[in-house]
Amino acid sequence: MHRLEPPIPVEITAKTLPTGMKSKCRRGWAYAWERCGIDGHRIWVVVMDDTGEVVDVPQPEIRVDGNWSYGRRAQ
Repeated sequence: MHRLEPPIPVEITAKTLPTGMKSKCRRGWAYAWERCGIDGHRIWVVVMDDTGEVVDVPQPEIRVDGNWSYGRRAQ
């Protein structure tokens, strides 16, 4: 597992959220990732903004939320 310091703001793009999940906002913060998914995809550890739930999200179902990189502006 690789810890992200600082965490990265992300958005979950999956059509359906995991069963039993209370969060509906789809935005959160990625605190870590690990390379153990299918086909070498990373699994991201995300803490949801509205409920604080911790969710494991496969790489194809997650995107960086906005443009957080230094010195750049969102389009």
